[in-house]
Amino acid sequence: MVHIVYLILRSIRTFMPQGPAAKPGISGGHRTMRTAMTDETRPPGIIARSQRFFQERGFSFVLAVLLVGIFIIRQPTADFGRYVDWARSFRHADILALGDDGIWSPLGVPLSQWQFGTGLVYSLPGFFAGTDLLLFPTILSCIGLLLFFLTLRRVTLDPFVAILFFCLAWISTPFGFYTYSQSSESLAAAFLAIYFYLITSDLRRSPGFYLLCGIAGGFIISTRTQLGIWVVAGVPLLLAEFSGRRLEGQATRARALASLVLFAAPIVAAVAASLVVNRWMT
Repeated sequence: MVHIVYLILRSIRTFMPQGPAAKPGISGGHRTMRTAMTDETRPPGIIARSQRFFQERGFSFVLAVLLVGIFIIRQPTADFGRYVDWARSFRHADILALGDDGIWSPLGVPLSQWQFGTGLVYSLPGFFAGTDLLLFPTILSCIGLLLFFLTLRRVTLDPFVAILFFCLAWISTPFGFYTYSQSSESLAAAFLAIYFYLITSDLRRSPGFYLLCGIAGGFIISTRTQLGIWVVAGVPLLLAEFSGRRLEGQATRARALASLVLFAAPIVAAVAASLVVNRWMT
């Protein structure tokens, strides 16, 4: 709106009669300097200044404030303990360690309606060796936060627009809440950010790269099964890239097949594990 008003006033001023130019050395010299000012020499307005701020320092400023704030106010959600039960079960390799609620499934295992993948992630770093059970998932959330912004910046090609969309997602969706309130949604959001950052990046497409994409996709499914549709949404991008690299002779058939297997294996394993656990609990 400010830009529109400025352009209208500037157009009107072009058609207005100009007064006689002041000669150097008289009191109108300052007026001459002001009239001769061009767009290049005019001081930037508030919108231009804000855009420049976000382009130059906004990334560091916003991310630093958010990351520090997340670590200060991090908290568990109401069902956090249920995922800790799954972590204990993985740590001891004992399904009976899920809990002692006295509720059993028809197959004779403790009944749990909470995602096993979240407990698996919690158990990975030796979760019960430390005192702060929220530390590791909070670190993962912060990594996901950073990669989400970098993906937005790559897609929008403009730091100002990227931060604008980032803030809108933080405020108007559950994304912000689940970054500092740890639950299965928190890990799913982090792995979604990692997954889409990888498949839209220009990183070297080695077999290890596709394995990493598959692991991220597998954790998305195991932490929040219904979000697996986003893993499927990313598959056409990878398949199109495979076809392009095969046509350009950058990948042999055996290498392409190995990469596909490495990508699919963690996802198939996550789907199979989800089916088994759902069978146990029904």
